[in-house]
Amino acid sequence: MSKKAYRDGFTLIELTLAMLFIGLLSISIVLIISNTVSAFQRGMKLSRVNAVGTDIVDDMRASIQSSSARGLLNSCYSNVFASGVPLGPEQRDKCVKDNAKNYVAVSKVAKVKVNGVEQEVPILGAFCTGSYTYIWNSGYFEAENVTFPERTNKDWAKIRYMDAGDIKEYPAAGARPFRLLRIQDEARIFCLAAVDNTGNSYDLPNNGISNVFDISTISYGQLRDDLVDLLPPDSGNDLAVYDISVARPAVSENGDNAFYSVSFILGTVTGGVNIVANGNSCAAPNDLMPGNYNYCAINKFNFAVQVNGG
Repeated sequence: MSKKAYRDGFTLIELTLAMLFIGLLSISIVLIISNTVSAFQRGMKLSRVNAVGTDIVDDMRASIQSSSARGLLNSCYSNVFASGVPLGPEQRDKCVKDNAKNYVAVSKVAKVKVNGVEQEVPILGAFCTGSYTYIWNSGYFEAENVTFPERTNKDWAKIRYMDAGDIKEYPAAGARPFRLLRIQDEARIFCLAAVDNTGNSYDLPNNGISNVFDISTISYGQLRDDLVDLLPPDSGNDLAVYDISVARPAVSENGDNAFYSVSFILGTVTGGVNIVANGNSCAAPNDLMPGNYNYCAINKFNFAVQVNGG
């Protein structure tokens, strides 16, 4: 009588349990790798924001320190509006009492919709240090999921200047908006060059400035060759300024010392950046595609500088 040969093996239940265990293990590994990659991506973005922001702080700090403390109040007597009209006696007195705050920084605000939620934010402006001027367009002009009339109408900051007798604009028609320019401007003329051509108001509201910094009608209308784009959009750079704010400068009684306090927000132009509703941070992951959130980073930089004499 012959014996049948039996081979050991897995039962169907054992096989099912083994496959379930392997499946759970694989999912856990994928999730761990995905979270690690996401954390790495966000870490790299934040590191880049911090590195570029530090470079901008150093640039602005050096620009302020190379300016003249006395030149700040002197601007109240020597400068003119874009219309060519100088400050009147009352405007000069107000300018001096305000420590020439409107010669230091101007900005324009607009109502924008971020992911469908409306809020009022700065969209462009200028920061005049007394040696160089920084003109900026907000990252909202290029950020995703953001709409506002100035963006639709391409009313971002432009510079109108005189070149060999011809009036030109930068950027040229059809070009992308610049994000942060540095221009030599010892007289701080760019801060008042954005004023509507009325010449009758010193204390400017945020919405009272034009998007065109027109120096073609002023005697300094020749744009210098040392214009520097600090955040060139055409070189793969994905960072932009979202606001630059400068407190009213503190000036000593004899005008020999001036103290500046400056803050700016730097972030990516990817994803639903919302610097108002979310406390200077990116939108929550459920408000936009998670993949974009990993490439979104934003930070606020604050610094103070003292200027002596000059």
